Amino acid sequence: MAEPASSIERARWRPAQVALWLYVAGLLATVGALYWASDRWWLATLLLFAPRWIWGLPLAVFALFLANDTRRLVWPFGLALAIVVGPIMGLCLPLRVQSETETPVLSVRVLSCNGDCRDLDPVRFRSLLNEARPGIVVMQDVWAPHVDEMFSSADWHVHTSSGMCLASRFPIRDVDTLDSAPFGPGLGWARCYALDTPAGVVHCFNLHFATPRWGLLAAVSDRHDGAKQLQHNSDLRRDQSTAVSRIANSLPGPVLLAGDFNTPVESTIHRECWSGYQNAFSIAGFGCGSTHHTELTAVRIDHILAGTDWHIRRCWVGPDVGSAHRPIIADLAWHVEPNFMR
Repeated sequence: MAEPASSIERARWRPAQVALWLYVAGLLATVGALYWASDRWWLATLLLFAPRWIWGLPLAVFALFLANDTRRLVWPFGLALAIVVGPIMGLCLPLRVQSETETPVLSVRVLSCNGDCRDLDPVRFRSLLNEARPGIVVMQDVWAPHVDEMFSSADWHVHTSSGMCLASRFPIRDVDTLDSAPFGPGLGWARCYALDTPAGVVHCFNLHFATPRWGLLAAVSDRHDGAKQLQHNSDLRRDQSTAVSRIANSLPGPVLLAGDFNTPVESTIHRECWSGYQNAFSIAGFGCGSTHHTELTAVRIDHILAGTDWHIRRCWVGPDVGSAHRPIIADLAWHVEPNFMR
């Protein structure tokens, strides 16, 4: 007796269903590694900085099966797609932006960019400044002659040292350099600027934490020693984030932190050290917001963070200005009365 057609059909599609559900399980394991083990375990840290688009490649294969039978594969396929686009690729939607009910005391546009030293094109960057018209610009690894060229106007108050630059439309009252452990030449830099604004003194941090580049390269080429180097870098970035967040938490009034954190938002470091601050792109950005681009990878490691009293109106990634880092720009508003003037 011939086997019923329905049984034959189920048998034909069962391997694809099993493979798709195994793929979903693999994606969930990847998400778990990214969010709960990265910067704690070197393999998860390697995943954190590896190309994320690779995890979406099997979707193209499963889409061929989906085109012929949507009933059996649509739910696991949709779940897999949501996992890839959401927690793995880091898609952000500006769903948490709230309407303002009162006129802010201070509205400011902040721009942050790592210039990669001489790679930055000062002409393109100056064009971006003229178009975006930020009130505060923080830059890392910027070449001093470029600073003179880009911020020559008398409208800017500029402070530059060790490749770190802050240019502000507001007067710079004070500069505090964090140059003790865990910071220093070759390790990373941190500056805290006190700015005189209509909202009183705003403390703005310019941050450039230790790069994981050499640890990642070592981990790929030498599993044993490379794993140690990569974990050492994770520990260093954790110490740096902990030190800066402790200082930022002790400051009164508006606090902003911007720069090259060398840490994606999925990292355990970001959640442990910066959960008390709003990540501007995570709240008000649209898309994946990748700020560092290479031939194979694109990852969001440059951030603008604001205290909980700030209202984040909008955040976006700027155009290519020559550096491997794209500028990140945010519109912020402060509504608290300036009762902490000093």
